[in-house]
Amino acid sequence: MESSGPAGRSNKWQAIAAVLAALAAVATATVGVFAYVDGRPSSPTSFEGTWRATENDRPGGSSLALTISKDGDSYDITLDDDFAGGEWCHGQKVRLSGHGRKSGDMLAVAYTFPCPTESTRSVEASYRHRSDSDTLVDNDNLVWERD
Repeated sequence: MESSGPAGRSNKWQAIAAVLAALAAVATATVGVFAYVDGRPSSPTSFEGTWRATENDRPGGSSLALTISKDGDSYDITLDDDFAGGEWCHGQKVRLSGHGRKSGDMLAVAYTFPCPTESTRSVEASYRHRSDSDTLVDNDNLVWERD
């Protein structure tokens, strides 16, 4: 038989407090799991990390790797292209380096890159982060997936 006296009420409140503490611990652990993915902060507009894409506009495609790191208020970006086409690099392997600024879900980048057959060039690009798929889409509509 349950006591209706002060001792019974005290046990009841202690049990409720224990349940609430357990729920708080589960909620905290759940937030912790979703806050980090592969040891990196996970954010709807997180550009940082390594991204991969393939350009299929030429036979065999072109493998691309994009590495983005935060440097204060700006971002450092390296883009490796194993078959840079167009009038500048004529199918040569190139590495572009640049700096970018984030605005909302968009990262605008100014690259410089030396082509083996040409002088150093400059080009601008932009990347939009799609939080629903955790992908980037560049200004040429190429989709980049997190590596």
